[in-house]
Amino acid sequence: MLQEISSFKECLKLIEYHKKIEELLYDWKDEIPDKIVHSTDSDKNYKIRAAWFQLLLSYIEKGVKDGYLDKKLDDATKIIIQDYKELNESDSKNKEEYKKIIEEANNILLNALNHISKIYILE
Repeated sequence: MLQEISSFKECLKLIEYHKKIEELLYDWKDEIPDKIVHSTDSDKNYKIRAAWFQLLLSYIEKGVKDGYLDKKLDDATKIIIQDYKELNESDSKNKEEYKKIIEEANNILLNALNHISKIYILE
């Protein structure tokens, strides 16, 4: 069941959460660079980075905990994270596999935004 927003403070919290999901979806690049990108690089916002997947998991878990998102999104996110880890551990250079995982993660974020919009619409 989706969270009911009954106060101005809760509404602001939801708006801030919505903004974080949008940033994760739209402010990070889907492209896979030819070189390893480090956190100290000036151009570091690539979804292929482990940091992005960590943010994905923490934001989805928070959304479930706060009642904004369905647990199914959390379960799907954990599967994607596992796929990403396995691909990384195999030291794969297969960009298509990484692109597929990023696309699945983007779909989770789009679903999250859809769930959040339903809360807005209900209010």
